[in-house]
Amino acid sequence: MSATWTEASRRDPCPICGHGSWCRFPADRSVVWCRRVSDGGEARTDRAGVPYYLHRLAPGTLPRPADWPVQARPEPAPVELRDTIYRAFLARLDLSQRHRANLRRRGLSDAETDRRGYRTLPVAGRTRIVRDLLGRFAADDLAGVPGFRHVRGTDGRSWWTVAGCAGLLIPVRDLDGRIVAMQIRRDDTPGDDGPRYLWLSSRSHGGPGPGSPCHVPLPPADGRHPAIVRLTEGPLKGDVATALDPERILTVAVPGVATWRAALPVLSALAPAQVRLAFDADAWANPTVARALVAAAEGIEAAGFNLEIERWHGAKGIDDLFAARARIGGVHAA
Repeated sequence: MSATWTEASRRDPCPICGHGSWCRFPADRSVVWCRRVSDGGEARTDRAGVPYYLHRLAPGTLPRPADWPVQARPEPAPVELRDTIYRAFLARLDLSQRHRANLRRRGLSDAETDRRGYRTLPVAGRTRIVRDLLGRFAADDLAGVPGFRHVRGTDGRSWWTVAGCAGLLIPVRDLDGRIVAMQIRRDDTPGDDGPRYLWLSSRSHGGPGPGSPCHVPLPPADGRHPAIVRLTEGPLKGDVATALDPERILTVAVPGVATWRAALPVLSALAPAQVRLAFDADAWANPTVARALVAAAEGIEAAGFNLEIERWHGAKGIDDLFAARARIGGVHAA
């Protein structure tokens, strides 16, 4: 191909499909090799056997791609694509010393912290990072991944960025270790008593939300307990409990106590001989948590699992307990 041909980019997208990758055209855009839109083009195949569509254009016949609307996607992209894009995004972020220190206080070693993929979502620099991603992924792909959003300014300019407040990014994984969603543990803000944990989501911007997936932590490096699975609330709590439990029990985690049903498909796939239910210690004092505990216990037993309820003293959550190297005060059969 002549050197006068240009590869589509975010700054200079394809005049046919509007994407910033994979297509090619000369400076005058009189001819476009579009990889995505067949209508109006001649079907051809490149030397590698990959199809493309040759569009012959008259100058001024198309609007500038920057003026084209970006279609929001209310449904999330397939899990494989979400995992690929989330991993590429995390690879372009760092973990602040503040967040690393917080994870150390929770009992996680630096090796465990790095292995589990935590990163810091900053206030600034998001547009630059996403622009970098658009050199690899199509805008339509990003539109299906919760957290990515398209912004159009009052001056007509448009760009892609990432939604959400600044904080610690927590990858939420499925049974195969794929990242299906991400939570944000918000940085402390004086005078703000809102929820500490939020989903990375595009829902308020017309895009997809992550739902309420059950998190399956990466098992301990030396393998997990073969017969027991614990259920708790909160992905970060599940990670910490899994990493620190001397019994090497995998601790799966639902987003909140009321979403315990999300764990049933995961438990069915893991098929443990025993399930340990470990909601926070306030389940014995807080009526709302207590009701959720009873409902979860009944539902897990009704699904055919042998259930035990863990109860302890001196710590709020099971992660705090392990971090303090305390012993469980009692394990009571349900």
